[in-house]
Amino acid sequence: MNVWLNGAIVPEDEAHFAITDHGALVGDGVIETFLARSGVVRDLDAHLARLRDSCEWMGIDLPDGDGELRDAIAQLSETAGSATLRMRITVTSGEGPAGLMRGAGRRTLLITAVPHTPNDRPLTAVTLPWRRNEHSPTAGLKTLSMAENVLALTYAGPADEGIWLNTRGELCEGTISNVFLDFGDRIVTPPLSSGCLPGVARAGVLRAARNGGVPIAEEKLDGAELDRVRAGEVGMFLTNAVRGIAVVAELDGHEVRHGELTARLIAAFSA
Repeated sequence: MNVWLNGAIVPEDEAHFAITDHGALVGDGVIETFLARSGVVRDLDAHLARLRDSCEWMGIDLPDGDGELRDAIAQLSETAGSATLRMRITVTSGEGPAGLMRGAGRRTLLITAVPHTPNDRPLTAVTLPWRRNEHSPTAGLKTLSMAENVLALTYAGPADEGIWLNTRGELCEGTISNVFLDFGDRIVTPPLSSGCLPGVARAGVLRAARNGGVPIAEEKLDGAELDRVRAGEVGMFLTNAVRGIAVVAELDGHEVRHGELTARLIAAFSA
């Protein structure tokens, strides 16, 4: 496979960056992940806008405008040889000295693409014993510093996903997803103030629901609502840009109800 690195497409075994890059040493960087189907990325504008917002918050520069990134995505899609690709943009602060202080070097910009096979099976999930810190300076950012999520997903195994509450005991998000509850008369997802990622798929689902007449809201959800999910009273589904909408069939070993509103929303989102 080829990758795009700092302005050029190169074979992956020839792609190199400095061992002093702070992305590798201290996780100083941001990422953006999405699917490209025959070179077309759903909501690409939103992905690039979120990437730019995250880089601005982190103090990492990006090329002026999105033209270079769009061209890179198109070129890499053409050379990948697969109809559906999982693509990731990685931006790091670049080379730096030992320790946490950044250097004065140029940032590193990498785009990778691997073949993707869709998987529409329902998911299993577990509630995590730790809390997402909604007060963190990186709350809501998709950063390279993903040790929390790595440990969380390891804990969750063999389940597919782990569900975070925040420090207030409110429902927050999954390790790689946003979470929605189907109460039968409406669907609710935690607000961004919960500390969750402002997911591009999350925004697309909210938009599809409102356009399709599916009752939906962004509201604080007490973690105790998961008791109702485990009791089979409330449905649950997760979203991310790779999977789209993924229905949760089991939470903490308990079967989860599949709601009628969820089915309507899946149809609206897929239209």
